[in-house]
Amino acid sequence: MDQFPWPAAEVPSGDELAAWAFWNAVPSCGPRTFAKLVTEFGSAERAAREVGPASWPGLSPRARAFVANCPDPVAYGRQELAHARRLGARAVPGTSHEYPPLLRKTHDPPILLYVRGDRDLADSKWIAVVGTRAATAYGLSVARRLARDLAGAGVGVVSGLARGIDSAAHLGAMDAGGPTCGVLGSGLGCAQPPGRRNLIRKVERLGCVVSSFPMGFPAGKYTFPARNRIISGMALGCVVVEAGERSGSFITVDLALSEGRAVFAVPGDIGRPTSRGTNRLIGEGATVVTGADTILEELGISAASLGGGNGTVLGAACQPRGGADGSLWDEAVLEAVTVNTAVDDILAAVSLPLPTVLSTLSRLEIAGKVRRGHGYRFTRSGC
Repeated sequence: MDQFPWPAAEVPSGDELAAWAFWNAVPSCGPRTFAKLVTEFGSAERAAREVGPASWPGLSPRARAFVANCPDPVAYGRQELAHARRLGARAVPGTSHEYPPLLRKTHDPPILLYVRGDRDLADSKWIAVVGTRAATAYGLSVARRLARDLAGAGVGVVSGLARGIDSAAHLGAMDAGGPTCGVLGSGLGCAQPPGRRNLIRKVERLGCVVSSFPMGFPAGKYTFPARNRIISGMALGCVVVEAGERSGSFITVDLALSEGRAVFAVPGDIGRPTSRGTNRLIGEGATVVTGADTILEELGISAASLGGGNGTVLGAACQPRGGADGSLWDEAVLEAVTVNTAVDDILAAVSLPLPTVLSTLSRLEIAGKVRRGHGYRFTRSGC
């Protein structure tokens, strides 16, 4: 697939950048239409000032209607940039040094990105970690530890800021001090649910939050494929931790494959719905993940060259912190225990065999992390 033909242009500023922001907001004006406009008119600003609703045949009917209802396109773009500045965001056009280099080379890269946070997008090698919102305790534990090990090795973790696997991936990267990048399926100026607002603030402190949409653009059914395009496009590879057969994660996987990126999958219990998608990916040729080192080795990334630590195998990654002799499932089982939790409920949460769960619970009990009650019910210490 041919790479997107960026117009030969310097990094825009002033009214030229405002024009980029305007064209980014025009419905159905994709990057290829934008490139043709800039090439034909000489600049985005001149195109914005001279293109009327019927004067250029390359615009779709929706784009023509938008242009016809905008008496001053450059002023529109200025207002968009001012909105971004008020919210602490900056516009990163496709020709900027900060624009993710791999994303720039994809088939349809966004015209520009709005970015909030101190992290420069071009400073890191990025790996996408994605999966289902309805994750099990095991999936959450694995996603968090994989992301922690990747970030500890100096690799950036990019995901979609959704609940479940995405959130665990961001938290894991932040456990190691970052970097992490969260990509939104709406404009940065849109209101977010309370839980997501907290995560966004944390991600901004140790990384950045990104959107290709105008600041006030709401999330909708068709905005998430565009979000996933950024996640897959800026990453060297895509890791799927847990996914059902119809998971939205497969949009990210398909986009990654279309751009020739590596795809990895964490194997799961064959009886668990959230494992069907990842197990199918493995059957179709995805690389089986046994730990962060699997990913780093497959991509030819040396942790030492990045200035980070060493990637660790999944078994070591799932050990509790400070416990060199812990089982690789300790953290997953411990997360499944709350107050008076039945063994059946723990089994359902972690998708592990009964002997493994029982031996892990015994080890956690000896370590003082859980208390056993009547009828093989367990309570986490401190609850």
